[in-house]
Amino acid sequence: MDLQEHTPRFDDLPDLLTVPEVATLLRIGRGKAYSLVRQGDLPSLKLGRTLRIPKSAVERLAGVDAISLLAVNGDE
Repeated sequence: MDLQEHTPRFDDLPDLLTVPEVATLLRIGRGKAYSLVRQGDLPSLKLGRTLRIPKSAVERLAGVDAISLLAVNGDE
């Protein structure tokens, strides 16, 4: 399976992501993603009953900028 065909460009993602979306991006389990939110390592917003993670928080957690993430997807 070619991951690039199924992975959207980072710039094309919405500014607020769900926890499962973040887990997929970071290639971690959903439970680990929720744990990062609970521990305060991954800033989140609570909108009603749902959590949303700012895309910028994912960049900071990963320790890379959007240009580096785009390069992983084959775009430079």
